[in-house]
Amino acid sequence: MQEKFTEFIENKVASYPADHCDDERYFEEIDFLNNDLRKFGSGLSELMEKCGYNGSDDPLEKADYLDKMLNNIGVSFTKVTLKKWFSNDARPKVQSDSREKMFQICFALGATAEVTKWFFHHVYFDRCFDCRQLKEAVYLFCMKNGKTYEQAVSLYEKVSALAEISDNGNSEICYTVYLNNEISSFHTEEEFIEYVKNEPQNFKVSNKKIREYIALFVAELSHPEADKAAAEFIKSIHNAHEKKLPKDCGLILRWLYEINSYDVFTDIIYNKDVTSKEFLICAMTESVSGINNSNIPSIIRTNFPSKKTLSDIIEKQGYTSYDAMRKLLILLKFTSFWCNCRLAHDLEYSSEILPKIFIDEMNCVLSDCGYGELFAGNPYDWVFMHSAYADDPMSFMQGFVQLDVE
Repeated sequence: MQEKFTEFIENKVASYPADHCDDERYFEEIDFLNNDLRKFGSGLSELMEKCGYNGSDDPLEKADYLDKMLNNIGVSFTKVTLKKWFSNDARPKVQSDSREKMFQICFALGATAEVTKWFFHHVYFDRCFDCRQLKEAVYLFCMKNGKTYEQAVSLYEKVSALAEISDNGNSEICYTVYLNNEISSFHTEEEFIEYVKNEPQNFKVSNKKIREYIALFVAELSHPEADKAAAEFIKSIHNAHEKKLPKDCGLILRWLYEINSYDVFTDIIYNKDVTSKEFLICAMTESVSGINNSNIPSIIRTNFPSKKTLSDIIEKQGYTSYDAMRKLLILLKFTSFWCNCRLAHDLEYSSEILPKIFIDEMNCVLSDCGYGELFAGNPYDWVFMHSAYADDPMSFMQGFVQLDVE
C-alpha cells in the first residue's frame, strides 16, 4: 500500500503542469490535494497496522483501540478527537503540544524509532526527534532501545536536572545530524546520562543551522543598500535606452526587472520600500499575509510564509514552530534557485533536468538542518515540487497559492 501510494504521488508531482493555468486547472490541482493525498486518519491507521493492529476499518473501533493503548501508558485523549481523526474529519495542529501527543501515540503503539520517523514525516508532516530538545533526545534513545513511555518519562526527569547544572566549559556545539547519530548509538542509560553530563551545551541551542540558511538566502535575495539605490536610479531614468539595473542588486530585484517591462517594473517598486521584508515576501508570493483561499488545504495555509513569520524568524522574536521555519526555508530556496535559473542565460543543464536538481539541492539543505526531505505526499511540499516542472515555476507557484475565490 505504501509503495503504491508513493509511486502514485511521485508520478503526479512530475506530471507537466500547464503554464498560465486558468482557474479551472488550478481548482483541479486543489481538488487533488484535498481528496487524493493521504489524510491524517488514514496515515494514523497505517501506523497502527505497522504496529500490529488487525481489527476492522471502523473509525469507532480504531478510536477505542488507540484509546485503550494510550490508557495503558497513563495518557488520555478525548474519544471525540480520536474518532474525528479516524473519520478524516480533522487533523492535529502542527505545534509543540501536538508533537508531544504524536510521540505518546507512537510509544503507546510500541512503534520503533524508524516507524516514528515515518509517521512524523509522511503523516503528521513535522520534524521528528529534534535532539537539541533534551526530551526528544530521550525519546529517540528509548525508542532505539525498546524502552517504554514510562521509562522515557523517568529518564527525562533524571537528565533534565543534570543538563541544567552541568557546565564542562566547552562551548563547541556539534552538528544536529551528528548529535542524532550519537544519541542513536547509545545502548545503555549510563552511556546516555554520561553524554548529557559531558556535553550539556548541545542541548541549549535550537534551529541554529536552519536560521543560518534562512539568513543566507535572504542576504542573496535582498541587498538593501544596493537595492534602494537601484530603485531610485531606475525611477529617475526618462530615456528608455538608458535603463539598466546595477549588477550589485539583490536577486529578487534583478529577477523582477528581468521578467517585467520597464513600465510594469516601475509600477511594482513605486512608493515601495524595496529593502523591506514586506517587499521581499510580496515579490515571492504576491502576498504579505499568507494564503486566504480556504479551498487550499489547511496544512498548506497554516504557517505559510508571511511578513510576520519572516520577521519573527530573522529577528528571533518569540516561539517559531519547526513547520514555519521549514516552510520559509523551502520558499526561499525555491525562489533563489528559479530566479538564478531565469537570470542565467547560458545554463548548462536542460530544462528537463532542472526540477530534479532543485529537489536534490533542497533535500541536501533540509537534511543539513536536521529536517525531513521533501515528500510529495505533504501538500505543502507537493506545491513546490509540482511547480518545479512548469516552464515558469515561480509564476505557477504564485498563481496556485494566490488563486482568488469569488
